[in-house]
Amino acid sequence: MLTNNEEREMQNSERQMQCGAPSDSNEQQMARNGVVFDGRYYRYKQYRYDRLADAVSYAQLDASRPDAQKEPHAYPQWVVAEQPAEEEGQIMAQLEITFDGKYYRYGEYRYEHFVDAINYAKLVQQVGS
Repeated sequence: MLTNNEEREMQNSERQMQCGAPSDSNEQQMARNGVVFDGRYYRYKQYRYDRLADAVSYAQLDASRPDAQKEPHAYPQWVVAEQPAEEEGQIMAQLEITFDGKYYRYGEYRYEHFVDAINYAKLVQQVGS
């Protein structure tokens, strides 16, 4: 499992890279554990993670199993986060939806797609009326 220093280093690197590629030290750790970054998520086998530390921890746990099988390294396509269009900005302001470069956010919830954030925000407003 990860040491506190490794965990802290990954968290700092994640904050720095928000929408870019992983740092060199993270790339080395990812390569050792079979974790890849697709521009949006860290992936290990068929699983995806928001945090590098989570992906590496699971990869290490999986590799420690007696029946662990090494799968061929898969390189996913680079996934670009959906960006809000100019006209969507007005709707977002009215419904108090924000975009952090990766997700649309309404209150404590996050959405990959603008339409999902709108639908929930409108539902909450209807129920609250």
